[in-house]
Amino acid sequence: MQKHIHLISVFILSLFLFICKAQAAVLFLPHANYGYAETCLRLGMTDTMRSGYVCEQKSVIDEMNKEKITVCYKNCRAQSCKIINSSYKTSSEKSSYEMKGYNCTESSEKSISGSCYKCDCDNGNVKNGYCLCSSGYSRKQVDGAWSCVCEAVDHKELINGACRCSSGYVMDDKNNCICDGSVNKEIKADGSCGCIAGTAEQSDGSCKKVECLSGYYLDNSTCMACPEGSYSEAGSIGIDSCEYCPEGYTLGLGNCEKEEHPEGFEYSNAVDSNNMPIYLGNRICGKCEEKKCTEPYGKIDSCSDDTKALFYNGEYAGNTACGACIQIKCAEGKIDYEACYEESGINYGAISAWVSMGSLVE
Repeated sequence: MQKHIHLISVFILSLFLFICKAQAAVLFLPHANYGYAETCLRLGMTDTMRSGYVCEQKSVIDEMNKEKITVCYKNCRAQSCKIINSSYKTSSEKSSYEMKGYNCTESSEKSISGSCYKCDCDNGNVKNGYCLCSSGYSRKQVDGAWSCVCEAVDHKELINGACRCSSGYVMDDKNNCICDGSVNKEIKADGSCGCIAGTAEQSDGSCKKVECLSGYYLDNSTCMACPEGSYSEAGSIGIDSCEYCPEGYTLGLGNCEKEEHPEGFEYSNAVDSNNMPIYLGNRICGKCEEKKCTEPYGKIDSCSDDTKALFYNGEYAGNTACGACIQIKCAEGKIDYEACYEESGINYGAISAWVSMGSLVE
């Protein structure tokens, strides 16, 4: 009886040790690529774990059952790239997909035929198997891979998440941003796209002709007033279109009425080769020239000799009166010239006692 009890105890103990060892093997299960191990549990691979993969294999003897041969697996590779991911392509497929506009990048995963490439349609839409770049994007090779990009070098920029043409440029039917001459645009010296001379940019990005009024000229799409004394016709472009009267003449001067003494001036207007008055617009070119005093009178406003009195002849040369200094002659009975002067008053100097004005003194 005791012998049976002993045998039962040994069996239970052996069974307990087997279970503990099996549990420990599961707890310390390594990655498949760690290499061969004593058991498939340690290696972590069975023929049912990798459907669609081809793995290296090795037969090992199970530690717990010396007579049983177990096949273990490692270094598994997919039979095809599609097993890894439906969008993965082989090396031979990569070129074909890139030609269709896809962006293909190499994956760390390998298939039995070699490298696998993940081909995506970034910033684009798939149509009939082709990756077509979304509106505004351009297909370019970046770091060796094709992609749909939105770059400033193409006169493009991201605006509210969409690829749009930079200011001044318009998009053609091939997603290119161009400086379209058909809408009156041109490339400027700084490389920007702007309106041609005589036009201004509109809200829709096009450039329309601008006509300035007479007396103004167009400068960088803005109407500017001509310098004072000059004139331009309506629709003029550039400051050189502002014309001036011939030298010495003033635009819009039709008479000398604004002078203090208009009678002291001679008015004339400019004439062309046909002796016709010159007008700029509806304004004549004229000038006012000072008249000369009738000899022997001249422009004078005082006499430096106390024995002479200033006499005006009623003429003006410009705004200055014409006159002369006259020798004073006293009335009969007066002894010297002092007696002929008043000491104060408006007519200080000459008095009514003069017998005659005498002779003019040069």
